[in-house]
Parts: sequence; structure tokens; C-alpha cells
Amino acid sequence: MTFTTELKVPPEPAFASLVEAFAADAAHRSDLAPEQARGIAAAARSGFEIVVEQKLVAARDALHLVASCTPAYLQVSLFERGMPVDDALARRDPQWSQVGAEVDAAHWICHGTGGSEL
Repeated sequence: MTFTTELKVPPEPAFASLVEAFAADAAHRSDLAPEQARGIAAAARSGFEIVVEQKLVAARDALHLVASCTPAYLQVSLFERGMPVDDALARRDPQWSQVGAEVDAAHWICHGTGGSEL
């Protein structure tokens, strides 16, 4: 199955379960094995919770999640603004290392003033 779907949520802890459900549904629709689907859902929730916990300013833009599926892969991206995170910093942070351990690959991409993407 091929699809792309998006979700925008406020940077509030109460939305963590919605983020997890969004990722779990995308994983289910992509026909991943149950343990892989659980890992993706857990990583999405954990990533969201860490971003919300570490937010640098009181008011922040909504977090934007995108799930893209092709016959070869499922990619779940979390776009946020306000955290200066890149792959090197994430590898040194135990919280981000734990998120990466749940999935096949995890990468931070810096979009400059546009924020960053996990």
C-alpha cells in the first residue's frame, strides 16, 4: 500500500496518545509485523513527549507528523520548531538514543529557520 498522511498537534503532553495512535495506525496500514508496529508507535510517542518536555519557549507552533508508506518502507517524521537538535547531539542523548532503538533508523534533519525533523 502507498499513502501519505499528516497530523498536526499542539505541543501539549495530553496529545501523546493521539501521536502514538497515528503512528500505530500508519504502521498497521503498512502491514508491518506487530513488534515493528509497536516500536514505531512507541518511538513516535516518546519523540513527541521529549520534544514537548524540552521545549525552549512557552508558546510553540504545532508539531507536524507525516507518515509516508511505499511498498519498500514506512517513514514517520516529526517536524518541530525551536529545538536545536541534530544527529550528533541526538546520539549523545540517552533519551534520543532510546527512541532510535525502537525503529530501524532514526535521523534528525535540521531545516534551519524551518525547524527540525526527526
